[in-house]
Amino acid sequence: MKTDKPLLALLLSLTAGPILEGYTMLMKYLSLTNLTAFETFSFLSSNGEPHFTMGIIGLFTVVNWYFLLAYYSANIWGTAFFPIKTMFLAMTGESIFFLTFGVLGKNEVVAQTVIGNYIHASAAALAGLWVGFLYQKYLFKNWMGKSLKTDKPLLAMAIGWAGWPIAEGLTLLAKYFGLAKLTTMESSSLMWLLTNPSQVLGILSELGLGAWLGLIIYYSTNLWSSDYLPIKAALILVTCRSLIVQIFGVLGRNPLLIQDSVGETLVHALGAILGGLAIGYLMQKFLFKSAITTKGGEVNICSSYNLQLFYHCNNQSNYRSYQPMEV
Repeated sequence: MKTDKPLLALLLSLTAGPILEGYTMLMKYLSLTNLTAFETFSFLSSNGEPHFTMGIIGLFTVVNWYFLLAYYSANIWGTAFFPIKTMFLAMTGESIFFLTFGVLGKNEVVAQTVIGNYIHASAAALAGLWVGFLYQKYLFKNWMGKSLKTDKPLLAMAIGWAGWPIAEGLTLLAKYFGLAKLTTMESSSLMWLLTNPSQVLGILSELGLGAWLGLIIYYSTNLWSSDYLPIKAALILVTCRSLIVQIFGVLGRNPLLIQDSVGETLVHALGAILGGLAIGYLMQKFLFKSAITTKGGEVNICSSYNLQLFYHCNNQSNYRSYQPMEV
């Protein structure tokens, strides 16, 4: 069993349950949320009242599989700073649950208020950090590995936030002049709310969306290279923003999120395009700036347009070669 790392990953993930339940139980006692973690997960199999026992089964089933996926994600973005990466994945999983069973499912018990969303997001963050720490300590045993400055997936996530202020500034100006009824942050907050939009929740929403958009743009270069990346990033961003309105506005029947005019649609599209151009430019400048070089007649295949998902570049002076990543 000591050498069966996937099984050990499952066992270590069991420690997330008490953290999630303990934290949310305290927050419920303080009247900051209406559901604990166990009660929340009971809605996986019931639309009635929350059930503690059913929630235990639901939570441990989902959490075990989710953190097993997190364990294998190390093959994609490495094991360096793994607690941060599992925290990000855990918060994403928590968001997907509330989006699916709360907002899209029109379940007012599961759908949280602004503060409730922050409570459950922070609970997922704490559990993700803890499980990621255990994985790094007992399964990978390389601790933090490389410097944050050379961890390109994390840098891509940070660069993904660059589009948010640009889109927010443009839509805020358009709202002031009556050309739009929602800013970018307000529209993204409606992914989690059944009521009025919230700038405060929009901050949390844009942090998550920006990070995922950064990763999508970064790894998309495996398919279509990093040439003219600003244009490609703009296409990805405007597509994702459109999907938010289509899924949570039109299909989710949320009249607050549906845009009323062509002009408003164009304003949000322009904000996404400008944000995408900025993200693509920054990635091309800081993440894909290396060119193909040679050493001793060998071609350096770790070039700006050849990023392999399951390999990483091992820096060796001015020459970088492929090395299989150990997990």
